Formats: sequence, structure tokens, C-alpha cells
Amino acid sequence: KERAEEEDDAADVEQLRLLFHGVTVRKHGRRGWPKERVVWVDARHAEIVLRWGPVAARAVDHPAIDPSVDIEDTPDRVMRFGEVQSVHHGAHGPVLGSKASDPRAPRWVCLMGIRRSLDIEFATEEEAKAFAKAMARFVEDRELFSEAIMYLFRNGLLPPAEYPQQQAA
Repeated sequence: KERAEEEDDAADVEQLRLLFHGVTVRKHGRRGWPKERVVWVDARHAEIVLRWGPVAARAVDHPAIDPSVDIEDTPDRVMRFGEVQSVHHGAHGPVLGSKASDPRAPRWVCLMGIRRSLDIEFATEEEAKAFAKAMARFVEDRELFSEAIMYLFRNGLLPPAEYPQQQAA
């Protein structure tokens, strides 16, 4: 049992590492067609947030990940991690919940927040399951989430754009 927990922890840390680097997904909104987006964790602010933007946001110099852009300036592309209440794999929530018969449903993940949902589609069912499982564990155990971030930080596994060099005082 202990070995299985260690494997789960390692898989969750890997999912978080991928998310810090940006994961390309199709974001489903309330209007229009799903759009290809990059979703990433941004820990440069007072609180940890999930952000998303155009695929070009993977570029380090893209304005979507510019540290000078305050998260309050892009509220339509931000979900505070502390507001995520539940994570669901498959057709769930206000955007995807009515589409259970869609053959793409196994590739969907819904993060339900206090004020909004983030409804995303992965390339494969396996990617969606791994992401949903990791995020659900992090939502259930916020301390595990903090420990995973510290592990990534201590081991140099975070992208440089997320943690700019501190200026000497």
C-alpha cells in the first residue's frame, strides 16, 4: 500500500510540474466552439492561480505570463486555486454536464470553483484521468499541494519564467 501511495504522489507531482510548464488543452466555454489554450499554474502572486491563454502563451515573453500583468487585469483567464471546490472527470458542470453522450466526454475535466468552472479537454483519456486525479488530490489536501510545489522548487523543476531571479537588495 505504501508503494502505491508513493507512486500516486510521484504521478501527482509530475502532473503539477507539467501544469507549471503549461498544458495544451481545448477550453470549452459557455459560448462558441472550444478553443486551443494553454493552462498553467502561476505562483508569482500572493495566491496560487490557474491561468490560461492562447497557445502562444508558451513563449516566455508572451504578455499572458508577464509578471507585471496583474491577475486582476485578466479575471476571465484566472481561477484562484483556493476557490476550486471539486474536480470531475467526464461530462460535468454547467458547460459540459449536458453533453454526457458526446464521445469526447472521457477526455474532459471540469474544475468547479466558487464563481466559475474551468472546462477543458485533453488529447487523450489517459491525460484527462491523470490530471483529474492529481488535481482532485490537491483540492482535497491543500498541504499535499504545497509540499508538491516546494519539492518542484527545491529540485529546480519549475520553469524559470515562473520564479524570476530575486534582485539583490
